[in-house]
Amino acid sequence: TAGILRTMLRREDRSVDGNAWVARELYEHVTASGDTMMVREAYPALRARLVDVTNQHTDEDNLFLPKNVSLRGIRPAEQQALWYFHQTIGSIFGSFLGDTAYAARWMLQAALTSRSFNRMFVDTSRSVIYSSLAPNGSGSLEARPGALLCLDIIESEAVRQNTVKSTLKALLRPHGLAMSAAPEVAASHEGAVQNRMGGEMVYALTRYDGQDISYPVTRRLAGRLLTTDMVGALPEFYEGNEQGHALGAQASLPATAEFLRSFYQDYLGVHINMTTRSIALEPKLPDEISDADFTIFAGAFPVGVRYQRTTDDDRVLLSGEGLDASLRVTFLWMMKNGDAWRGVTTLRPKATTKLVFSAKDAVAFIDGKEMPLEGVRHLKG
Repeated sequence: TAGILRTMLRREDRSVDGNAWVARELYEHVTASGDTMMVREAYPALRARLVDVTNQHTDEDNLFLPKNVSLRGIRPAEQQALWYFHQTIGSIFGSFLGDTAYAARWMLQAALTSRSFNRMFVDTSRSVIYSSLAPNGSGSLEARPGALLCLDIIESEAVRQNTVKSTLKALLRPHGLAMSAAPEVAASHEGAVQNRMGGEMVYALTRYDGQDISYPVTRRLAGRLLTTDMVGALPEFYEGNEQGHALGAQASLPATAEFLRSFYQDYLGVHINMTTRSIALEPKLPDEISDADFTIFAGAFPVGVRYQRTTDDDRVLLSGEGLDASLRVTFLWMMKNGDAWRGVTTLRPKATTKLVFSAKDAVAFIDGKEMPLEGVRHLKG
């Protein structure tokens, strides 16, 4: 991962899409690995690109202005969300490295981008966001998958929920989200499924407990990844029809990476932060998964995890056999009846932590000995 990031940072890329995705992946790499040296190595390029975009590609509202001639001054919504996160991550890294002036500047800029987006792209009276703004300020309501990239910048919960509902209703296809809702373009690039957006689909649906809607698509993609096209990788696009023939690059690193990331982070709910030596477990398991056994890496150290749902209780088993130091483990476990348990425990080196959840209790065992949970709460559904 670090090698790929270094290669991407060396490239000349003035697009907000490319720069924002690199910043996002850099943040994911650093938190999962604890590789803060990578921040120091990457920060000069990250800062230079943020300064360039600020000076050359933004307006008075700090919204991103694409220089693509084909867009003719049109401002897509998803590019504003990417620009917001690009600035936010730049501020986090700048603060970490002591570049306080730029860190403060980018945090203020990100706040301005957010306010401008919610004022100009969001229509709370109809609970919608515009997919793009024309040069005259008028908005388009065309359904586009990029709307899902905007969920975390939208202030209104009603608008967020309706954005997920309307986008999925218009664009969900057998292999993911189509780039256009028009049926006549289903077998072309214009109506194709862009596979790197599959992760955003899973994130949006699991956010609102819709994992049983997204999982059939994920399962279908897994089947193709293992048996069809180029085995071990997803292509750049699939046709938007039932057949879903591969289009574009036959092996897409962003599409495959997003498929894997969304499975671990959204379905299995694993979020690792080695800068704080913590693991958060917040799974959203579809009904057909009652037993999941997998390995994650806390930096360079493997952690075994198993989720089990039984008729009597739910269980989480964590193995710290490969750890070099203890990890703080936070959890938000959803029960089948809609209730949830929240709390904190510890995973020690060479030890096993077991969590047992029932309708009435949540209990932790470390190497078979019952241990108290921190801040345990039973949340009624």
